[in-house]
Amino acid sequence: VHHSPLPSTYDLFDEGAANHTRFSPGLHLFVWGRSMNSLDTSPKRYPARQSKEAQEAIIRLHQLDNVVLAQQNPHIIDQGVFHNDVIATGCGSFFLLHEEAYVNTHAVIEELQQKAKNSLQIALIEKKELSVSEAVSSYLFNSQIVRVGNSQILIAPTETEHSPAAKKVIDRLPIDKVIFVPINQSMKNGGGPACLRLRLSLTPDELASIRQNVLFTEPLYEKLRKCIESEYPEQFTLADLLDERFRKKIEETTLSISSFL
Repeated sequence: VHHSPLPSTYDLFDEGAANHTRFSPGLHLFVWGRSMNSLDTSPKRYPARQSKEAQEAIIRLHQLDNVVLAQQNPHIIDQGVFHNDVIATGCGSFFLLHEEAYVNTHAVIEELQQKAKNSLQIALIEKKELSVSEAVSSYLFNSQIVRVGNSQILIAPTETEHSPAAKKVIDRLPIDKVIFVPINQSMKNGGGPACLRLRLSLTPDELASIRQNVLFTEPLYEKLRKCIESEYPEQFTLADLLDERFRKKIEETTLSISSFL
C-alpha cells in the first residue's frame, strides 16, 4: 500500500526513512527532533527536521502498534546530526548507536529491549570512543548493514577507514565483513551509504509482485550509466533554470529513464 504524503505543514515536518529503523520482527523505532508540545527542548543552532506529530501520524495511518518513539538529542542536532541515520543504524536484531543519540538513550534502549523481548543485540558507542563530531565527519552510523544468509555485512564510507577512532569501533563490532566504498560526491552533499537507498522488508511473494524493471540488474545498470554519461550536465548554474532548452533536456532525460523502468 502506498500512502499519500502527509500534508505540507509546519507541524508535520517529515523526512522519512532517515528517522525510522525497523527491527525484526516488526518493531519500529521512530525518531523526532521537535514537537509543538515541547518547543523548549528543541535545538538552538539548527532546526530539527522531523516532528513528533508527523511520526505519530505515520504510526496511526499505518496502524502500527509495536513502536518506540524517541526524541533525538537536541545538543547533537546542533552539532550537525540532522537525521537519526547520522548517529544510529539498525538491521534485523542488531542496533548500532551512539550514547548521545537520544534524550535518555538508555531508557530508549530499555523500551526497545522490552518490546523485543530482549532479543536485540546492542552496540552502544561511548563518546570517549567516538565523539559526535567524529561520527558526523566519518559518517560511521550512516553505514548500511545488510544480511546475506547468516552473515552480517557493513557497507561503510571510506571516511570511516581513514578515521582511527571510527575504524577502531568498526573492528570491535559483531560484523562478519566490512566493505569500504568511495562515495565522495555523495558525502560532499551530506549523504553516506544509507542515504543511497530506501530499504523495504518484503516477503518473496511481495517481491515478485513488484514491477521487475525497477530491480537493479547488470543490464539496467548499463542503461542508466550510459544515460547519465551522455545526458547529465557536468555543471549547473541558476541561469540554466531560465533556459528553455535546458528544461526540455531535463524532460527528455526523465522520459528516457522512465522508459527503462
